[in-house]
Amino acid sequence: MSRQSWQARQAADIARVSVKVSLRAAARTRTDTGRALLVLRRMEDSGAALFTRLPPHAQAVPADCDAVSGEWVRAGTGLDESKVVLFFHGGGYFGLSAAAARPLTWRLSEAAHRPVLAIDYALAPENDLPAARADALTAYRWLLAGGFRPEDITLAGDSTGGHLALATLLAVRDEGLPLPAAVVAVSPWADLTPDGPRHRGNAGTDAWFPPPVPAVARPVLHPRARSVRPAHLTGER
Repeated sequence: MSRQSWQARQAADIARVSVKVSLRAAARTRTDTGRALLVLRRMEDSGAALFTRLPPHAQAVPADCDAVSGEWVRAGTGLDESKVVLFFHGGGYFGLSAAAARPLTWRLSEAAHRPVLAIDYALAPENDLPAARADALTAYRWLLAGGFRPEDITLAGDSTGGHLALATLLAVRDEGLPLPAAVVAVSPWADLTPDGPRHRGNAGTDAWFPPPVPAVARPVLHPRARSVRPAHLTGER
């Protein structure tokens, strides 16, 4: 039996009849996919406003992480301010925002008993995936410069944000920076292999992307974009 909530099922159904259908139409008609992503972003943003309200015991405060914007989210009392979760929102690398992720971030803050820093990283089609990773790395450096110890930082994200959390971990390692305590990747889009068997095999259940992936994700993917496999996290570069 599925443990998916009715809210999650409803959100997936809405995505299938809006985002997925629109991207499929753009791919079939050879419409400028970048333009299609901008339209979808506006659709996402209009719906995301429904999710930005916080409960009375939570608050969000704007943050400027060395020119990367975001927000601090805190929920509950007795938070350990010496620890932090650096959170990356989902949205296909082309939409949503830190504010739209508040249903996740305030609950994460409450459960982890620490503040959550959610950033607004660079989005497609104006930017490619390496730009998003650069923003994530800037935010991590900003936390270190602000006095947070690496062992007190956790990277987290959902969907494409989960991939960004893993990609940031690899970037931190490759830059020779101290590694964070942990990474939490919630349903990450970890396989960026264009038109791979996973994409076609899951085409019926994926609420967002129709096959073929190259046609709909061209503004997002980049020659230097990396899939993240277990071997990468155990020493392979």
